[in-house]
Amino acid sequence: MNTNATHHTVRFRLAIPAEQYISFYQGKVNNVVAYTQDRQRIQFPANTIRNFVTANGIFGLFEMTFNANNKFLEIEQLS
Repeated sequence: MNTNATHHTVRFRLAIPAEQYISFYQGKVNNVVAYTQDRQRIQFPANTIRNFVTANGIFGLFEMTFNANNKFLEIEQLS
């Protein structure tokens, strides 16, 4: 986890095949649970990663940025 006075980031990998992600679209599952590179458990709304869905699902390394109050600011796909 990277930190500074105004925000911090966490990095994590996702490997969610399209067949599994369809549960998010159908409203059966609302949140994604992942583990950061430093083994912290994080949970966030599935719609946070909707822009990264491909025909195969969602795969890659992601970085989330939060403000000093742990409010979500942005997510970026790194690979």
